[in-house]
Amino acid sequence: MPTSNPRLTWTQMAPEPDDMHSASLGQYVFEISKALEPGTGYLLQMWQTRPEDWPLVVWEMDGYSLDEAKERAERLADQHVPVIIKG
Repeated sequence: MPTSNPRLTWTQMAPEPDDMHSASLGQYVFEISKALEPGTGYLLQMWQTRPEDWPLVVWEMDGYSLDEAKERAERLADQHVPVIIKG
């Protein structure tokens, strides 16, 4: 089920065959890439950026279509990234 107000803006970081997409929100980075096993769809990773030298992967799963991975990333963003309301 698509979310009504997408919070993530996707940028294609690499063309086919890698087909990598990235989006960031708050202190999280979402990456979608082809899964390592052929025929298993896309891998979605959610990273938390930290003041240390490396990000921390907090969620990872493969087997999605590209649209499914983007929808799952939106749900993860809704769960983990607070909504800041101004005004």
